[in-house]
Amino acid sequence: MKFNKFNMEEFAKNLMIYVRDRAIRDCDNRLKWAADENRIERWRKVIDENSTSECAKNIIPDIVDSAIFYLLFSIDEGALDLTFHQANGEALRLKDVGRSELAGWTSGAEG
Repeated sequence: MKFNKFNMEEFAKNLMIYVRDRAIRDCDNRLKWAADENRIERWRKVIDENSTSECAKNIIPDIVDSAIFYLLFSIDEGALDLTFHQANGEALRLKDVGRSELAGWTSGAEG
């Protein structure tokens, strides 16, 4: 299937809805929830005790990790149906290869 303007728009829309928007909500919620989780407590401590640039240096990796998690979660749930083409030319449908557990594997979940 060749991409045209319309499927690129649909892909971009889904990427924003299922990856970017979810990652933004996740990160916003980290600042709102009670500090009962290590990463939330760490964020609040970094924000309270550091300059803006030091905060960014400590928090940006978590934000990127959240976006990657939601990309993989969207593949797992079928919202984004992506195929990876290996160097040898073999095409792998990521949802099938990952057995719908790509997000779990990257978040440190056992399994």
